[in-house]
Amino acid sequence: MTWANGRLIVEVARGYASRLGSFDPSTGTLDLFPALSDPSCYRLDAASPVVVEGDRVGVVLSCSSRAAGGWQNSLGILDPSTGGVERLPNSEMTIDRDHIELAGIVTMDADGAVISAGDDACGSLFTWDPRGVRAIDLSIGTSSPWSLATYFERGFQGPKCEQLGVAFWPTLSPDGRRVAFAAKDIAGLNGVEARLYTPSQILIADRAWTHATEIASGIRDLTNLTWSPRGDWIAFTGLRNGVQGIWLVSDSGHVVLLKQMDAFSIAWAPDGTSLVAVERAAAFEGPSRILRFDDLPEPT
Repeated sequence: MTWANGRLIVEVARGYASRLGSFDPSTGTLDLFPALSDPSCYRLDAASPVVVEGDRVGVVLSCSSRAAGGWQNSLGILDPSTGGVERLPNSEMTIDRDHIELAGIVTMDADGAVISAGDDACGSLFTWDPRGVRAIDLSIGTSSPWSLATYFERGFQGPKCEQLGVAFWPTLSPDGRRVAFAAKDIAGLNGVEARLYTPSQILIADRAWTHATEIASGIRDLTNLTWSPRGDWIAFTGLRNGVQGIWLVSDSGHVVLLKQMDAFSIAWAPDGTSLVAVERAAAFEGPSRILRFDDLPEPT
């Protein structure tokens, strides 16, 4: 979920497919964009909208293709006025779904993108620019350090991912010089449930990927990591200290609870002065609510 042209660009589930749409908070009007089509795809979905610059919106395109042997993902630029999508060059990524699935979490600016593949049990990060998709040569972890590049080099095959840690949900700083992302120091931990329920940490790395610094830890079910346009806060959702809610963390590691709630998605206003959240419907039934938070604390 993100803002463009004064409206929220949202992802709406429709059965097994998803559609993007434009939501006007002032009127409560939701306009779905036309369904995407491609002759080479059995089904083509767009997901994970994120502002690139101005009103340009980056998305992850998922193409169900017999030629690709499953799903082929790529990056695109959405026109928020028409819903049309332009595929970005050299951004195709075919993932063997028997080993790992491309989750489609992306953060982008005019210089390129950082992509998250997998989930918080098994996955890593990659980068993209017009030259193509590349591995990130950064080692993280303390108990058993591992490189983000290892997933990429193995093509998600070979030795099981339990030998590695996990990195996911990247978000770029407003100036594009840093990347915050979630990670788990779980190299060598076996079992999907054990890996899923291990708490996450939040790290900040420089864009050159020379080093990363931890700013928060002890977070379960961490999602929606997103940097404020003002650069003062990084918002996320998750369970911390026994509380499920929307949290804010500064780049110095100051963490505050914004609201105790189960939020499905969050998005900063373009000026960073407020935060919008979609509240998850109780028991996944009934309509969801969209809430706006204007009284944000000052980081210390």
